[in-house]
Parts: sequence; C-alpha cells; structure tokens
Amino acid sequence: MKYLWLLFGVFFQFSLSAQEEGYKVDLHLDNAQSDKVFLAYFYGDNQYVADTAFKTSENLFQFSGSEKLGKGVYMFVLPPENTFFQILIGDDQHFKITADANNITPTISIEGSEDNNVFYDYLKYLDSARKVKTDLQEKIQHAETDTEKEKLEEDIVDLDRGVLHLQDEIMEKHPESLSKMMIASSREPQIPKYDDEDEKVRQKKSYRYYYNHFFDNLDLKNEAILRTPFIHKKVMTFFDQYTPQAPDSLNKSIDLFMGKLEEGTDVYRYFLVKLLNKYANPKMVGQDAVYVHIAQNYYGKGKAPWIDEDKLTEILDNAERFSYTLIGKPAPNIELYDIDAKKKFKILDVEARYTVLIFWSYACSHCEEVMPTLPEIAEKIDDESIKIVNVCTKADDPCGEFLDENNIRHVGINSLPVSSYGRLYDVRSTPKIFIINESGKIASKGIGFSQIPEVIELLKKEDLSSVN
Repeated sequence: MKYLWLLFGVFFQFSLSAQEEGYKVDLHLDNAQSDKVFLAYFYGDNQYVADTAFKTSENLFQFSGSEKLGKGVYMFVLPPENTFFQILIGDDQHFKITADANNITPTISIEGSEDNNVFYDYLKYLDSARKVKTDLQEKIQHAETDTEKEKLEEDIVDLDRGVLHLQDEIMEKHPESLSKMMIASSREPQIPKYDDEDEKVRQKKSYRYYYNHFFDNLDLKNEAILRTPFIHKKVMTFFDQYTPQAPDSLNKSIDLFMGKLEEGTDVYRYFLVKLLNKYANPKMVGQDAVYVHIAQNYYGKGKAPWIDEDKLTEILDNAERFSYTLIGKPAPNIELYDIDAKKKFKILDVEARYTVLIFWSYACSHCEEVMPTLPEIAEKIDDESIKIVNVCTKADDPCGEFLDENNIRHVGINSLPVSSYGRLYDVRSTPKIFIINESGKIASKGIGFSQIPEVIELLKKEDLSSVN
C-alpha cells in the first residue's frame, strides 16, 4: 500500500507537470461578432496566425497546443472587422482572459499571468492619463491668463512624469518580464545637453551620442524581441534615417549593430538575412557595396551556418560579380572591337572626361525601345568631352543593321566585345549602363537611359565642388 501511494504521488506530480506543458489560453469574450478568433503573432515585419479557436458555450474561445509558443507579443484578431488586441506570451502560457469585445482595455481581466496583468494595468493607466492630457490641452487653448496657462502646462509635465515613474517602477519590479522589454524599447536615449558648446558642435555631439546609444534600451539578446510590432521598424530606422547612406557608413553601422547580437540566435539570423536582402536590390546607386560587405564578411566567413551550400555559393558569386564595378573602384579594362574603325581598343584607352559604357543587344526588347533615344541623349549632354561606347553583346551583323535602321550609328563608338565582360561587368541582362571617369574609375552605374544626362551633370558639379 505504501508503494502504491508513492507511485500515485509520482504519477500525480507527473500529471501536474504534463498539464503545464504546451499552452492553453481560455478567452471569454462578450459581444464577439464572430464565432471564431485568431491568435496571431508578430515576427519582424510580418504577422502570422498561430492558432484559431471557435466559440463554445458562454462565449468561450479555447486556444491550446502541445508545444509552448515562442515568447513575444501576440494578438487576438476578431473577425469580421479584424480588430485586435495584444497579449504577452512569456513563461506563463496557461491563463484565462475575460473581456468585452467592444471595450477591451477597460474591461479585461486576466487570471494566471502576472506579466499580462502588469501590462494591462500599465495600458489602463496610459489610457486614463491620455484622456486627462487631452482635457488639459483643451483647457490651455481656452486659458484666459498666462498664469492659468502655465499651471495647466505644469500639470501636463507632472502627468508625463507620472508615466515615467510608473515605467521605472515596472522595470525595477519586473526586470525579466516582457512588459519591461516593451516599455524599455519605447524610451529614447537621453542625450546630454552640451550647454557649453556652440550650436554646430552641440548638434554633432548630440547626433553622435544618439547614434552610439540608439540600441541601449532594446534587449537584443532576448529572442522574444523578434515577436514584437516594433523591432524591425526600429532597426531599419537606424540604417535609413540615422546613418549616412554612403556604403562605408552603412557598413560601419551594420558591423556596430550585428556586434550587439549573439551569433547563432534567431535574432542574429533574422537581421543578417534581412540586411542582405535589403541591399541586394538597393534604392540608391552604389549601395550594392553594402551587399558585398555583408556577403563577404558574414556569409563568407561562416557566420550564416544555416544556409545551404548552393545558396551560399550563389550569394558569394553575386558579391564577387558586384565587387568588380563598385563605385570608386577601377573599371575592368575589357578589350573591345570598334566595328566602324575596324580596330581593337581597351575601354580605359578612351580619352574622355566621362565615358558612358552601354551594354545592349538587338534581341533585347527593352534595348529596342531605349537605344533609339541615344541621339536625343547625346544632344542633351552636348559635351564633346563625354564619350558614349555602345557594346553589342551579340557579335554578328544584326548589331550594325539595328544601328543603321534606328539612325544611331553616329552616336558614340559602336563596338563588339573581344575579351570576357559578362562577369566583370555583371551583364546578366541588357541594357546595362556604367559611367567611367577620366581616372578610369566607376563613377555611376545602374541608371536608366533617361537619367544619363542628369547624372553626367551631377558628376560635373561634384568635380567642381571638390576643386573648390
């Protein structure tokens, strides 16, 4: 009998622990307009559905699974309008929620999740403070005296201080909670005043401080941060708005940011992939250098072990192709054949302030459309120091026939390739345009035909400003 009681005790303990495995969230939702509710979650810049529950008796929606959910910010999505409210999924994944679908925050009650109670108490406080602040701001608009206005403004300052005090209190009492992570992430770095500096120095120091401390309040080592609505936008804002868009500056910022992440984690993997893809098709000319930097210094050095060999080879091959014609680098000195002068020459032997190098094909439908605009483009440039070199990638008679039919043989040097060019200039499609300066370096690339005159003028202005 003693043995049986001991066995029963072990079984009972095992049953209790088994009950706590996975997740189980009971949502009692009054006034729900649909008989189903989705449990969704944020993951970087996307949202995904984790589970769906259908209404049972007494407006109950039960969500459950045998495996725990990844920690982070989730949301209950309510059809048919797809309104939603957020919920935190942390260590406690067995809890109950009661709320009115028409008025979630004031009516919500949560049993079994301290973190969510802290989070919603904070949201209720914010909601109340927001209403008070709106009322105070309205009273300021109708204040009859400066004294009355100043008093109301002081009340707003006190209200804001109250919010900050509550945030401090939550972060101190619940240091490991998702509530703390959410609150901390909303705070900006506190920039020193630098009162003793002149305006330009103060601005420079303020920017530098903000840049260096941009991520201070983000818990980047917590994998739950990936499942939040803010992390992707926050990080990309750092690169898009607080980093100069020159490749060297972007590369520096990427190294700074990636250095704050732990290799091998989901956060590291997510952002390395996102950044590579972001600069694989950059919005600004020359930012392919950022792709090369990421590919060669991260993927090429074994810091992306999750990627298969074929994909890795493709990424590194693209990086190598891009690397030959990065802006500011010497242009590959390929050999060409002038079909009019009937002689060979090298592209860097062309004497010009700027050489516009165009790879095209008579079999390319887009080339058929844009190549006939070359006379108009040359007229807009109207500068004998600018030379156009057309390279027909199909080395036979139709090249010349196309030039004659479209009356463009007189525009520039018409040529055929002699030496290998496809890899060095990454000509996997046509047309493709490069602008080479008189020093033999790539000055611009990846532009359209209509942009050629404008880019030439910009490059001339840059020359003048550098001289002055």
